[in-house]
Amino acid sequence: MSPHAADAVSTHYERAAAGYSGRRGRGLAGAVRRREQSAVLELAEGGAGSRVLDAGCGDGEVAGLLVGRGARVVAVDLTLAMANAARRRGAWAVRADMRALPLRPAFDEVTCIGSSEFVADLSGLTAGLAGCLRGSGALVLLFPRRNWFGWVLWLYHRLNGVRIHLRSRAAVTRTLQAAGFAAPERWRRCAGAWVCRVRLGERR
Repeated sequence: MSPHAADAVSTHYERAAAGYSGRRGRGLAGAVRRREQSAVLELAEGGAGSRVLDAGCGDGEVAGLLVGRGARVVAVDLTLAMANAARRRGAWAVRADMRALPLRPAFDEVTCIGSSEFVADLSGLTAGLAGCLRGSGALVLLFPRRNWFGWVLWLYHRLNGVRIHLRSRAAVTRTLQAAGFAAPERWRRCAGAWVCRVRLGERR
């Protein structure tokens, strides 16, 4: 994601932040979102005392649910309004670019939910997220499918001056393994997204 692309994402979501959670919670969009969150929470193991990084946290709904489980959540988002929303849900949240996080391997789990598609260099992003995990920590990743739902999402963002990248499950798996992860251990398929859980492989 170039500086221009990052600015476009930030500008769009700063505008969209007011009422964002309410809009996404209604009708078909709400039903789809609830199914995706259920799949994420099924694969995420962050509980009492665990340290979780929510990269590209959006309005912080997943971060807040993990806080409710007792996890200590650090949430980052490119958009200040979204980071503030995550903070109100109980996460320690900051505005930051998830592609360049100055963080040590201090987390048991990383969640990256519906944000990797904004990044052109998925290899660089996943390698950076791997560097935030300790031991055999895990990444829970949600990304849009390359189906009609994904293309509608692509068109919506394009009309708002933002480009997203639709990737196949196989391509994402190859990228994760090249970044130092093992093969994904679990997958969940939703109407418009794939969700996977993948553990960090042996440190090289």
